[in-house]
Amino acid sequence: MQDRLYAGHITSNKLRLTYLERGNPDGSVMIFLHGLNDHCRTFDELIEPFINDYRIVTPDLRGHGDSEWTKGVGYDLLDYLYDLHRLVSDLDLAPATLVGHSLGGAVVALFSGLYPSLVKKLVLMEAMGLWVPEEGEASITERLKMGFDLLGQQEGKTSKNFPSVDAAFDRMREANPTLSKDVAWHLTKHGIRENQDGSYSWKYDYYTRSPDFSLKHEDTIEIWKQISCPVLVVNADMGLSHRVGHNDTLRYFQDARLEVLEKATHWIFHDQKLAMQNLIKKFSSSTRD
Repeated sequence: MQDRLYAGHITSNKLRLTYLERGNPDGSVMIFLHGLNDHCRTFDELIEPFINDYRIVTPDLRGHGDSEWTKGVGYDLLDYLYDLHRLVSDLDLAPATLVGHSLGGAVVALFSGLYPSLVKKLVLMEAMGLWVPEEGEASITERLKMGFDLLGQQEGKTSKNFPSVDAAFDRMREANPTLSKDVAWHLTKHGIRENQDGSYSWKYDYYTRSPDFSLKHEDTIEIWKQISCPVLVVNADMGLSHRVGHNDTLRYFQDARLEVLEKATHWIFHDQKLAMQNLIKKFSSSTRD
């Protein structure tokens, strides 16, 4: 079938949040959620094999892509989690297969534990897990003081401006050397906006990098334990150190398996697109994994 592309929006906490919908309107639902400082168009190539059979929804997280920014902070995991709940509820998307990368993986995992009846299957790609669990978790006073220090440092920072799209593209290539030229251009093209003075800047809000005080390790673990659907965890051999599935975190999931893709960085679905597509296709079509 011919791919259709529909751009829509929902309202969550008075923020206008955008999403793209494509694929088969009568098919089972798949939701792809991007990572920190990324945007929904990052999945354009990954979703190609699923266009004919699935109704595919790719939202922009608040403060990212074409979704609205908050004023100041407001980018905790629980904020993103509430936004996803609004998306699923407002568009009547359940039960859905959820696919998340990095921060998006952390969000869809939490959603699956809070609302297990709404999730059919869960795919976590280099999903953010527990931060350095072997060192223990800082006390509440240490966490708050460190967080406030970071917030203070961000007060004086602004998004970097570029004189041209090509300059932004060069920065994308410099920061992400493993991305192909075509992928880097695609991410740049859809990830920048033109300013009134003719310069360009990234679409994401710099405050999305603010510290997150919303959940402690034990809270996250308790929610993970409530996930009842099959879970596919896919990590890269050159990925992050605090991913779901590593540091013995797979034991907190009822029905999960871990795949590690070689010659891949944190951009696992760009570095190993075909392998990632095949894993998702096999997992999503199986009766039980």
